[in-house]
Amino acid sequence: MAKTIDTIDDWFAPTIEEVAAKAGLRVRVENPRLVICGFDMGEGRMQDVWIRPVGTDAGGNVLCRLSSPALRLESGALLGQRAASGLLRENGQLAQGSWAIECADQCDFLVATETQILLTMQPEEFQGIVLALATAADALEQRLGKDFF
Repeated sequence: MAKTIDTIDDWFAPTIEEVAAKAGLRVRVENPRLVICGFDMGEGRMQDVWIRPVGTDAGGNVLCRLSSPALRLESGALLGQRAASGLLRENGQLAQGSWAIECADQCDFLVATETQILLTMQPEEFQGIVLALATAADALEQRLGKDFF
C-alpha cells in the first residue's frame, strides 16, 4: 500500500504508534486521524500532545502536526494584546515549536505546535518534539495557575 494522503486513514495511527514505541513513549489512538501522547509532568500535572495528519508539503511529503493544548478559548474570544504579543515574542525564543490557535472538535485551543514530515520523522526527533511541546504548554498552564490538559 502506498503511503499517501489519500490512504492516510489506513496507516497514520499505526505509523505514529511505531515511531512512539521506538522512542519509548506510549500513545493512545483516538481515531484514524488522531493519536494522543500523554505526559506526567510531575506534581500531579498531566499534559497531552495531539498528533494529526495535516496534508502535504510542496514536495508531496505527508505532514503531521503535533500540538499540545494550553488553553481552551471561548467561541469567538480573542486573546488580549498583551497576551498575544507575549506569545509572539516567545515564538522567537522557543527552540522547538510555536504558539498557535488550533480548531479541534469545533473549539479553539491555544497550542504549542510543530509540523513535521511524517515518514522521515525519527524516534529521537519525535520524542524531542513531543516533550518540548508538552513542556511549553504545561509552563503556560502553570503561569495561568491551571492544569487543563
